[in-house]
Amino acid sequence: MSSLIYGAVGIFLIIYVSLHLLKALGKTFLGCLSSIFWTIIIVWIFNKFFY
Repeated sequence: MSSLIYGAVGIFLIIYVSLHLLKALGKTFLGCLSSIFWTIIIVWIFNKFFY
């Protein structure tokens, strides 16, 4: 059950980050950097819970 919750949260975070990434690409280098940072965190969370 908990893995299902983490999966739903992960999908929400991925959508949230991709929206931010699209906005950041039109804005600053710092925005792109933060998007990369969040993507790494999400991948790390998925690896921690599913592998």
